[in-house]
Amino acid sequence: MRRMTTAALLCAAAAQSGCAAFVGYAPAPAARPMPAALRARAAPSDARLALNGTQGAGGLTLHETRSISLAAVVARARDDAYAVLEAAAEVDAASARVQSAAGTLFPSATIEAGGDYLHGRQVGSFGEVRDDLSFGRFEPSVGIFYRVNPGAEIGSTAQARHEADATALSAEDARRTAALQAAIGYFDIMLAYASVQIASELVQDSERFVGIAQARAQAEIGSGADVSRAEADAARAKQALIHARGRWEIASVRLAVLLRWPANELLVPSEQELRTHALIDGSAGQGLAAEADRTRPDVRAARARVQAADSRTSAAWWELFGPELDAGVRERVIGTAIDDLGPTTLAHAFVGWSFDFGELGRLRSARANARGAAIRAQALRDRVRGEIATALSKVRAAEAALPEARRAAAATERSYQTELARFQAGTGLGIEVIEAQNARARARQDLAAAILRYNEAEVELAASMGHLSDDVLPRATEPTGNARGRPAR
Repeated sequence: MRRMTTAALLCAAAAQSGCAAFVGYAPAPAARPMPAALRARAAPSDARLALNGTQGAGGLTLHETRSISLAAVVARARDDAYAVLEAAAEVDAASARVQSAAGTLFPSATIEAGGDYLHGRQVGSFGEVRDDLSFGRFEPSVGIFYRVNPGAEIGSTAQARHEADATALSAEDARRTAALQAAIGYFDIMLAYASVQIASELVQDSERFVGIAQARAQAEIGSGADVSRAEADAARAKQALIHARGRWEIASVRLAVLLRWPANELLVPSEQELRTHALIDGSAGQGLAAEADRTRPDVRAARARVQAADSRTSAAWWELFGPELDAGVRERVIGTAIDDLGPTTLAHAFVGWSFDFGELGRLRSARANARGAAIRAQALRDRVRGEIATALSKVRAAEAALPEARRAAAATERSYQTELARFQAGTGLGIEVIEAQNARARARQDLAAAILRYNEAEVELAASMGHLSDDVLPRATEPTGNARGRPAR
């Protein structure tokens, strides 16, 4: 019969724990693709808002610009955010712990060389006492030794392997979280960017109305009070533009820090219009929770930690009752002088059991930890279901608000044009024009917020399912590169 190596014997004994942990370790695959059935077919509403490039960007303190898109910032966050890099280092450390744990299952080798010198009274082999003897000895040796509790070490190695799987999945969850943070930061920039555009248009409208009111007052067909009101409203519009620019800069700095870009760069969205992006088919219902349970990395990591805790319990049982193996072979040469060395072979093999009352407490602790890991895994699954339900509610509410926001923007546009025409014809009041143009700006701001609120809810839904990655994000408006320049003045 062909002889089996120690590693092969241990792998056969540990088939249920996974032999791969003993001869090499590779983390479990983290990312899983989203089924096509869960992808959204189309956006729920034709809600759009045109953006006019860098209009209104004058007066900013961040002069270098970087063009960005949603897909670009999410990809950057998944690869280069600090939390992702830190998690990658933890994966390396966990893999090293697997290697260390598996190493205890293999024999250790020793190489020794030394000598000793004895002088004085000594006891002979049969108990006789001898005086004034001197004896020198040289003893180089090499040996292989093996002492292990096989069951305990197999359990500990399986525990390390499952913990490494959990660490790898936690690293993937760090990528998911960083991607979500980047997407929300991008939407904050988009809203601030749109606010700058809307405030800039309001300033232009207000200044144009000031000119109209001044011309009518000079022609003595208008009131000087209209001019004063128009100038005051133009000043308020300019203040709103300044504040909008400040919000844009703050949102840009926050996202740049997250993505490890220079904080002095102004991040400019590449999209030429705000529009809704549907990512997930929310009609799947319970299928969303099942998909999240299958794919979310933190849920899978929690299951791996339950397996690690079970392996630790198994190892504790073996530490309490399992046999210990102690074997070794040692070759040495011995003699009283270097030129008088002779070979000696020493070998031993023992099997024994030891009982330690302290192991009872460690076993109890391991079992309690296993129960706690199972409870935490179930709590996480329930929390994920809550996140999905919350995200679905946000999507539905945002979707229902979109038509109303679009109608309000269209109505205030018509009202503004009507009031301006009436004022120019001498049949309207200046205050009505001011109110109409401010109402139009507010409605456009509300429409921008409604569109981005819907997009953010869709991104949160995708993230809650563990599918916030490049393959589900819109790419039509992704820039061709990191275009840099100076904002228009």
